[in-house]
Amino acid sequence: MLCIGETSAQVANEMVELRVGHPMPIFELKDVRYFSKKQVNLQDFKGEWLILDFWSEYCSSCMSSMPKYNEYQKEFKKDLRFVLIADINRNRSIPQSQILKSTEGKYETLRKRHNLNLTVAYDQSGLYTKYARDGGQPFVVVIDPRGIIRAVTSGVKREDIVSFLADKNPVIEPYKYGRSFDSSEVALMEGFDFNKPLLSTGNGEKFSTVAYRSLITNHHPDVRTVGFYTTGGQFEAVGYYLNQLYELAYWGTDQFKDGRFGLTYPKLIFEVKDSTKFVSADYSNLKKVTRFSYSLIMQTDSLDDVVKYKFENNKKAQKIMQNDLKNYFGYIGIIDTREMACLKLVCDERMIHKIKSKAAAKIVESLYKGEGGSIQNGMILKNAPVEYLIAYAKGANGYRDVIIDETGFSGNIDIKIDALSNDWKGVCEELAKYGFKFIPGKKAMKVLAIRDAPVDQGSIK
Repeated sequence: MLCIGETSAQVANEMVELRVGHPMPIFELKDVRYFSKKQVNLQDFKGEWLILDFWSEYCSSCMSSMPKYNEYQKEFKKDLRFVLIADINRNRSIPQSQILKSTEGKYETLRKRHNLNLTVAYDQSGLYTKYARDGGQPFVVVIDPRGIIRAVTSGVKREDIVSFLADKNPVIEPYKYGRSFDSSEVALMEGFDFNKPLLSTGNGEKFSTVAYRSLITNHHPDVRTVGFYTTGGQFEAVGYYLNQLYELAYWGTDQFKDGRFGLTYPKLIFEVKDSTKFVSADYSNLKKVTRFSYSLIMQTDSLDDVVKYKFENNKKAQKIMQNDLKNYFGYIGIIDTREMACLKLVCDERMIHKIKSKAAAKIVESLYKGEGGSIQNGMILKNAPVEYLIAYAKGANGYRDVIIDETGFSGNIDIKIDALSNDWKGVCEELAKYGFKFIPGKKAMKVLAIRDAPVDQGSIK
């Protein structure tokens, strides 16, 4: 048996199952901050509700939840305590001291910016791996005053806490653990070979014998490789959400090349009776919707055709894919031009001299307060186009709004953003120092609207 995500069989043998309704196993935390003691164990919290929130510097959603948990801690401080347990042991390719320094830096940045008053522990003993079996983060454990586990989940809301304090059992989605795999499944988990057509090699056919073939499959959750690949007459989209498949079929692979100036709207417009198969605009159903894989083979005898077979330029391939999606899912796409809501990035003309590049070489440097992290603490741009700034702002905004460039500035810029890449307020404050601001507005853009196919053209499902 192999346990994916861990290289040591010894760690797998030490794993402990946390079962709702059963006592929480005794644990010890040796590096505790913002608490009366530097070292604690479960008994130190006896008599109060305890919520353990396991996180790491790699988990942006974990850090985004901290200000919310801070408010809960203030409101219910007499009855419960949140303890943020930072996992310092997870990435074995980087020294723990290095990860600790990086993680500390990220938390301190958040603590100061949001005035957090939460107990935090930096765990180097591997409690997260022991309890969560590498199922992913956030990983949250709710323990009642008697030491009984009441929930193992990915997050809690205010109404959940109110129910727990009333000694009720709220309906909370259980945490999805990682699992063990036997040797027959390991090859599948190693990834998808983009050099071979999807589901064809080893399945009774060879690429050279296929004149035409298209197929749609449910994406297996254990296949880690996700992406788009095209060569000659072969097109493979692996692990795509339905939104992405429709975007690929109608826009092509370069659909957002004009996104900086707001010429194309980067979200789908749903005009259907049921859109639950698609990822919602706020991404709230991301874990519930199914991903799919799409494969298309179109053989050609012409070498010139093979050379020119880029998907975005191949209207025939796109039309086939559009029909396949319509036939199976029952939706069609309509490209239209509409006035769409957006945030317009503008710049005070008086500040142009401050941001206009004076550098000779292009430099794009991500900032970290420690090494080994994946959440940026900022960015330095030198002799770089405004689109790099737009990209950073979109990430900080969580892609909730469409951001377009209306600065009117055609040259490159020099700028330093000293804010976490997931801190929208902080990024706005940093950009304001250079005369930038975001103004709500509307702009005529090309949009992709999804509609139910006519009755006589509906899906085959």
